[in-house]
Amino acid sequence: MKKLLSLLLVLVMVMGVAVPAFAVEIEAVEADEALYGNPEVRWLNLEDYSSRVYYDLPYCGENSTEMEKLHLVLPEEGEGPFPVIVSVHGGAWGANNSTKDKTVTFTQAAALAALKRGYAVACVDYTLKKKQTPVVMPLAIQEVRAAVRYLRSVADEYNLDAEHFALIGESAGGQLADMAALTEGEDWYDNAAFGNMEYAAAVQAVIAQYSAPIMGVNAMTARLYDVPEEELTQEMADAITALCHIDANDPPFYIEAGSADTTIPYTDSVALYDALVSAGVENCEIHIYEGMEHAVTWFQSEAVTDSFLNWLDARFER
Repeated sequence: MKKLLSLLLVLVMVMGVAVPAFAVEIEAVEADEALYGNPEVRWLNLEDYSSRVYYDLPYCGENSTEMEKLHLVLPEEGEGPFPVIVSVHGGAWGANNSTKDKTVTFTQAAALAALKRGYAVACVDYTLKKKQTPVVMPLAIQEVRAAVRYLRSVADEYNLDAEHFALIGESAGGQLADMAALTEGEDWYDNAAFGNMEYAAAVQAVIAQYSAPIMGVNAMTARLYDVPEEELTQEMADAITALCHIDANDPPFYIEAGSADTTIPYTDSVALYDALVSAGVENCEIHIYEGMEHAVTWFQSEAVTDSFLNWLDARFER
C-alpha cells in the first residue's frame, strides 16, 4: 500500500494525473479581525496554564542534546491518569524551540487548551536546522517518536495514560507529527541510541494543523538533508512525505488548514485526508477555513480548539 501511494504521488506531481478526491467543504468563518493575524504576545509562559509544569525533560536519555528536551504540563486539578497530547511546533524546521526562559511559541496554545479537558500536554523541542546541525532528516522524526517513548516510560511517575496518546503538530511540526504517526514499523525512523525502545511510539490520534504532508524535490527538502538540490532524489523526498507512508492501520487524523494559506497550499491537507480515507483509516475529519492564512491566531481560538478536542474526546471515549 505504501509503495502504491508513493508511486501514485509521483504520478500526480510529475504528470499531473487526476485522482478521485472526496468532497471537502471550505467552511465560512465569522471571526474577530484579530484572529486573522498573529498575537501581540508571541511567546507563552506555561505556568499561566498550570502550576504543575516539569521543564527540560531529556527525552533521549543522558546523551540528550540541548534541543532534545520537552516540557510536560499537567492539568491544574486531578490525579489522572491523564491522556497525553504531544505538541510539535512549527518554524520551517529551523526555529521556535522554547526560549531560555522556557516560554513556548504562541502556536502551542492550541495544544495547551487541552489542559482544561484533563489532558497532559508535552511541548517538544527537537533538532533545528542550524550550521552546527545541518542534517535534520530523519533525525527530527526520530526525536518525536523518542519523545513519545520517553513519555510512556515515565507514565507511572507523572500518572499519564499510556494507552491514549495524541500528536498535534502545526506547519513543519505538522510534517513531523504526521511522519512520526505514520512510520510505525519502519526502522529508519527509530533510533535505538535514544533509548526506551521497549516502549511503543505509536499514537492513537493526530491533529494536523496546516501540515506539510508533501515534500517535493526542491530546495527546501534538499536543505533538510543538507545536500545540493541536484543530488536530491524523488526517493529521498518520498521518505519524508506523509502521503507515502499511509496504510489502513494508521491512527485517525483531524486535519485543519486555511483556504488562503500561501505557505503550504490547503490542497496538500486535502490530499492527506483523501489518502487516509482511501486507505481505510476511519474517523478522520478535515476542516478548511475560508480566508485563513498560515499559522494565524484563528487556529488557537476557542472555536477551533473545542472542535478538535470534542473529536479527540470521542476517539478516546472520554
